[in-house]
Amino acid sequence: MNVSVKWTTIFIWLIWLIFQAYWLARFGIYQNEEAAVYINIAQQIVSGDWSHSIHYWLYSGYILPLVIIKWMELPIECMYVIQLALSFIALNLFMEMLKNYCNSSVAVFLGSLLFASCPVFQSWNAYLYTDGFFGSITVIALYAVAGGKPNGKMLSLM
Repeated sequence: MNVSVKWTTIFIWLIWLIFQAYWLARFGIYQNEEAAVYINIAQQIVSGDWSHSIHYWLYSGYILPLVIIKWMELPIECMYVIQLALSFIALNLFMEMLKNYCNSSVAVFLGSLLFASCPVFQSWNAYLYTDGFFGSITVIALYAVAGGKPNGKMLSLM
Protein backbone atom coordinates (compact mmCIF):
# COMPACT_ATOMS: atom_id res chain seq x y z
CA MET A 1 0.00 0.00 0.00
CA ASN A 2 1.62 3.22 -1.10
CA VAL A 3 1.36 6.43 0.92
CA SER A 4 -1.36 7.94 -1.28
CA VAL A 5 -3.58 4.85 -1.01
CA LYS A 6 -2.97 4.66 2.74
CA TRP A 7 -4.06 8.29 3.33
CA THR A 8 -7.01 7.92 0.96
CA THR A 9 -8.18 4.88 2.92
CA ILE A 10 -7.77 6.68 6.23
CA PHE A 11 -9.71 9.65 4.81
CA ILE A 12 -12.57 7.36 3.72
CA TRP A 13 -12.58 5.72 7.19
CA LEU A 14 -12.73 9.17 8.77
CA ILE A 15 -15.67 10.19 6.56
CA TRP A 16 -17.46 6.94 7.47
CA LEU A 17 -16.79 7.60 11.18
CA ILE A 18 -18.06 11.21 10.95
CA PHE A 19 -21.26 10.06 9.26
CA GLN A 20 -21.78 7.30 11.83
CA ALA A 21 -21.32 9.84 14.63
CA TYR A 22 -23.81 12.15 12.90
CA TRP A 23 -26.47 9.41 12.56
CA LEU A 24 -25.94 8.37 16.18
CA ALA A 25 -26.26 11.97 17.39
CA ARG A 26 -29.32 12.53 15.20
CA PHE A 27 -31.27 9.33 15.92
CA GLY A 28 -29.60 7.79 18.95
CA ILE A 29 -29.73 3.99 19.01
CA TYR A 30 -33.28 3.52 17.83
CA GLN A 31 -34.97 0.55 19.53
CA ASN A 32 -38.68 1.09 18.78
CA GLU A 33 -41.12 -0.36 16.24
CA GLU A 34 -39.47 -3.19 14.27
CA ALA A 35 -36.44 -3.18 16.56
CA ALA A 36 -38.63 -3.83 19.60
CA VAL A 37 -40.19 -6.84 17.85
CA TYR A 38 -36.80 -8.56 17.34
CA ILE A 39 -35.55 -7.61 20.79
CA ASN A 40 -38.71 -9.14 22.30
CA ILE A 41 -38.33 -12.30 20.21
CA ALA A 42 -34.74 -12.65 21.46
CA GLN A 43 -35.93 -12.20 25.04
CA GLN A 44 -38.63 -14.85 24.51
CA ILE A 45 -36.08 -17.32 23.14
CA VAL A 46 -33.72 -16.70 26.06
CA SER A 47 -36.57 -17.18 28.56
CA GLY A 48 -37.70 -20.37 26.76
CA ASP A 49 -41.14 -18.94 26.01
CA TRP A 50 -41.33 -18.78 22.23
CA SER A 51 -43.14 -20.34 19.33
CA HIS A 52 -41.70 -21.90 16.20
CA SER A 53 -43.01 -19.20 13.88
CA ILE A 54 -41.58 -19.08 10.35
CA HIS A 55 -40.86 -15.42 11.10
CA TYR A 56 -38.25 -16.51 13.65
CA TRP A 57 -36.49 -18.69 11.10
CA LEU A 58 -36.56 -16.14 8.28
CA TYR A 59 -34.85 -13.57 10.50
CA SER A 60 -32.70 -15.98 12.48
CA GLY A 61 -29.49 -14.40 11.18
CA TYR A 62 -30.50 -11.16 12.87
CA ILE A 63 -32.21 -12.67 15.89
CA LEU A 64 -29.25 -14.93 16.82
CA PRO A 65 -26.88 -12.08 17.81
CA LEU A 66 -29.72 -10.51 19.81
CA VAL A 67 -30.29 -13.84 21.58
CA ILE A 68 -26.60 -14.09 22.44
CA ILE A 69 -26.59 -10.51 23.73
CA LYS A 70 -29.69 -11.17 25.85
CA TRP A 71 -28.35 -14.53 27.07
CA MET A 72 -25.05 -12.90 28.13
CA GLU A 73 -27.09 -10.15 29.84
CA LEU A 74 -25.27 -7.46 27.87
CA PRO A 75 -26.97 -4.18 27.01
CA ILE A 76 -28.95 -4.34 23.79
CA GLU A 77 -26.83 -1.47 22.48
CA CYS A 78 -24.18 -4.13 21.77
CA MET A 79 -26.19 -4.89 18.63
CA TYR A 80 -25.34 -1.38 17.46
CA VAL A 81 -21.64 -2.18 17.93
CA ILE A 82 -22.11 -5.38 15.88
CA GLN A 83 -23.88 -3.42 13.13
CA LEU A 84 -21.09 -0.82 13.13
CA ALA A 85 -18.43 -3.52 12.88
CA LEU A 86 -20.26 -5.18 9.98
CA SER A 87 -20.66 -1.80 8.28
CA PHE A 88 -16.93 -1.08 8.64
CA ILE A 89 -16.06 -4.51 7.24
CA ALA A 90 -18.50 -3.94 4.37
CA LEU A 91 -16.92 -0.55 3.65
CA ASN A 92 -13.45 -2.08 3.42
CA LEU A 93 -14.61 -4.97 1.24
CA PHE A 94 -16.53 -2.56 -1.00
CA MET A 95 -13.35 -0.48 -1.42
CA GLU A 96 -11.45 -3.67 -2.23
CA MET A 97 -14.00 -4.64 -4.89
CA LEU A 98 -13.77 -1.16 -6.41
CA LYS A 99 -9.98 -1.42 -6.53
CA ASN A 100 -10.27 -4.79 -8.28
CA TYR A 101 -12.94 -3.72 -10.79
CA CYS A 102 -12.04 -0.10 -11.56
CA ASN A 103 -8.93 1.05 -13.34
CA SER A 104 -9.35 4.63 -12.18
CA SER A 105 -8.18 5.63 -8.71
CA VAL A 106 -10.61 8.58 -8.92
CA ALA A 107 -13.52 6.17 -9.47
CA VAL A 108 -12.37 4.06 -6.52
CA PHE A 109 -12.13 7.15 -4.33
CA LEU A 110 -15.51 8.56 -5.38
CA GLY A 111 -17.24 5.17 -5.08
CA SER A 112 -15.75 4.63 -1.63
CA LEU A 113 -16.68 8.15 -0.56
CA LEU A 114 -20.25 7.67 -1.77
CA PHE A 115 -20.57 4.34 0.07
CA ALA A 116 -19.07 5.74 3.29
CA SER A 117 -21.39 8.75 3.31
CA CYS A 118 -24.54 7.36 1.67
CA PRO A 119 -27.45 8.26 3.98
CA VAL A 120 -29.72 5.65 2.41
CA PHE A 121 -27.29 2.90 3.42
CA GLN A 122 -25.30 4.16 6.41
CA SER A 123 -28.09 5.76 8.45
CA TRP A 124 -29.62 2.33 9.17
CA ASN A 125 -26.77 1.42 11.52
CA ALA A 126 -28.28 3.66 14.21
CA TYR A 127 -31.53 1.68 13.96
CA LEU A 128 -31.65 -1.77 15.53
CA TYR A 129 -33.64 -2.93 12.51
CA THR A 130 -32.62 -5.66 10.13
CA ASP A 131 -31.81 -3.16 7.35
CA GLY A 132 -28.34 -2.09 8.49
CA PHE A 133 -27.38 -5.62 9.48
CA PHE A 134 -28.50 -7.28 6.25
CA GLY A 135 -27.25 -4.41 4.07
CA SER A 136 -23.72 -4.93 5.36
CA ILE A 137 -24.06 -8.72 5.17
CA THR A 138 -25.12 -8.35 1.52
CA VAL A 139 -21.95 -6.41 0.66
CA ILE A 140 -19.83 -8.96 2.55
CA ALA A 141 -21.59 -11.84 0.75
CA LEU A 142 -21.13 -10.13 -2.61
CA TYR A 143 -17.42 -9.90 -1.89
CA ALA A 144 -17.37 -13.57 -0.90
CA VAL A 145 -19.17 -14.61 -4.09
CA ALA A 146 -16.91 -12.49 -6.26
CA GLY A 147 -13.80 -13.45 -4.34
CA GLY A 148 -12.90 -9.80 -4.54
CA LYS A 149 -11.56 -10.35 -8.04
CA PRO A 150 -13.16 -9.98 -11.47
CA ASN A 151 -14.48 -13.31 -12.66
CA GLY A 152 -17.32 -14.76 -14.69
CA LYS A 153 -19.55 -15.33 -11.65
CA MET A 154 -19.44 -11.71 -10.60
CA LEU A 155 -19.92 -10.38 -14.11
CA SER A 156 -22.98 -12.58 -14.58
CA LEU A 157 -24.51 -11.09 -11.40
CA MET A 158 -24.12 -7.56 -12.75
